[in-house]
Amino acid sequence: AFKNIETVTSLLKQYKDILLAFMLIVFSMILSSVLGVNLADSLSQTMKFIYRYIFLFIVLLYFFKMSFFTRKFVITMIVVTCTIYAMDGLYQYFTGYDMLKNIPIMYGGLTGPLFNRNIFGFIMAIGAIVSFALLFSNQQSKLLKLLLIGIFLLILFNLIFSLARAPWVFFMVYALCFLVYMLKQSLLSKQHLYLIFAVISLAILVFLSNDELMVRFNQLIEGHTSKRFDLWMDTVPFILQHLWFGYGIDTFTIVVTDKFSGLHNAFIEIALFLGLVGLLVYFNFLRVIFMEIYKINQYSYGFFLLGFLVLLQFDGSLVYSKLNLSVLVILMFLIYSHRFEKVKVDDENC
Repeated sequence: AFKNIETVTSLLKQYKDILLAFMLIVFSMILSSVLGVNLADSLSQTMKFIYRYIFLFIVLLYFFKMSFFTRKFVITMIVVTCTIYAMDGLYQYFTGYDMLKNIPIMYGGLTGPLFNRNIFGFIMAIGAIVSFALLFSNQQSKLLKLLLIGIFLLILFNLIFSLARAPWVFFMVYALCFLVYMLKQSLLSKQHLYLIFAVISLAILVFLSNDELMVRFNQLIEGHTSKRFDLWMDTVPFILQHLWFGYGIDTFTIVVTDKFSGLHNAFIEIALFLGLVGLLVYFNFLRVIFMEIYKINQYSYGFFLLGFLVLLQFDGSLVYSKLNLSVLVILMFLIYSHRFEKVKVDDENC
């Protein structure tokens, strides 16, 4: 028991910078809750933020340090889970209903076993990104690479036919940044270039052959926001009224309107809930993460985070969304787990 306590104490010291950034968010949440319009619910959401995400982050690092699992295992589970969802989505594409929960296609877009095409598209975007990145690893055997190509194409098919535009952008931002980086580092082989050309050509043919896809793509190009822009503009006066500390967590329907489920913009939402102070605290939190990515020289994580943040300008939340925050915490674990390797190397050099 003493050894476990010692391990946790060492862990907290080793990660004090990111944990401090986390706790500044919590402090901002508490302050906004006390000065806001819905004290009880806001404080409840703050407590959930602590034990669901900060505690989860620490637990993941602890069990990784104790060698209960590896990063490879986590990444493999992500690919396997997304593949299962994609197989269900493919079944739904041909039958009209998914095979796990008998959910019908929603507004023309695939949902898989979920009730929302945007959420399904988001999960498919994650799967497409991870499988895409693995295709460029030199550590894979030929057989495994063939399997990954099949998995990637399956997941990409589901991503496209989810008709979810924000996840499309998420994947495209990552893929573009990743390929530019690989090109600058001269890491793209002829086989990689053939694969990229084949995927782009296939995607173009799929879009051109489907009117519904072209409608959604044109809406994306034209900046059609499904009334989001009007909602954001209507929210600005409310933000200015409580500029510094906001109204507290999950107060959108109380303060602005109950005609929409949310703001569909993570940073405007933070400004509404936590004010300018909370917004600055979140920017600092993201700055700390990006700095860590730079230190460990794992830029693929940075491209993922950049694409994720772009998606959050149209869907999701960084304050109380279970899905978005869980994805962020897992990404943070993958990033910060690299510190253990640095510590191990430093110890060996002593």
